[in-house]
Amino acid sequence: SFNGFAGPKTNSDVWVARYDVRDPGDPDYAAYPLDFLGITQVDRGPAAANFLGRFQDKEMIEVDRSPTSPHEGNLYECWTKFPGLGQSRIYFARSTDEGGSFGNKIQIGQRFSGQACDIAVESHGDIYVLWRDFELSSSKKNFGISFTRSTDGGRTFSQPRKIADLDQYLPFDTVRDSGDGPDPCPAR
Repeated sequence: SFNGFAGPKTNSDVWVARYDVRDPGDPDYAAYPLDFLGITQVDRGPAAANFLGRFQDKEMIEVDRSPTSPHEGNLYECWTKFPGLGQSRIYFARSTDEGGSFGNKIQIGQRFSGQACDIAVESHGDIYVLWRDFELSSSKKNFGISFTRSTDGGRTFSQPRKIADLDQYLPFDTVRDSGDGPDPCPAR
């Protein structure tokens, strides 16, 4: 993502840089194994002076690399959009032309605030997007991991489902469950 990269100033546009691997027989291959092909805008960030809490962040990118997938070669990206005083949301976009363009973005995290997405693609092309979720009123309330699944190459997604609740640890917590025994970890 970039701040104010092109045109009027915006905060945290989402872009993808594209490269091609040169032929190893190319005399410049040792010094320049990649050719820069350009960049593609995936989403435009919100225009907000000094951010005002409105920005996009925590991008993840994945390619369907499976020769048994009907969507082999598709490029997928997810990210978190922070709207300021509202709930952060997870968005997803796909490219079917090696990153040359991206289709419409889809908001896939809807029940709670979400952050830090990850993408997994199965050998038959199903896509799973996972993220950390929590209620806006408290980072400790309903804190967990959610996911959604696409069976059509990222055109549509299932309703989000929570996989597990998590106990959040904050650095200023004095005593917490460390997960490695029956007793809480001591305060530091």
